[in-house]
Amino acid sequence: MPGAELRIRRASEKKFKWNDRANSRGEFAIRVKMGADYDVVVRAKGYRDESQAVNAATGERFKDLVFRLQRQTGKKS
Repeated sequence: MPGAELRIRRASEKKFKWNDRANSRGEFAIRVKMGADYDVVVRAKGYRDESQAVNAATGERFKDLVFRLQRQTGKKS
């Protein structure tokens, strides 16, 4: 989703350390240190926040994530 906000934090921390926005094709790229677990949260106006846990301890250099945002119901945008 173009313009969606991305927030990333280490799973063991409460504060988000990285922020970004998806490009016009709904894509983003962020580099994080290997060897930790991360939480990735995506938010977009009119949709429910979606999160995924990412394990960066495996040594994989790239990880493709797919988010399927659900429309928010009962709230005005």
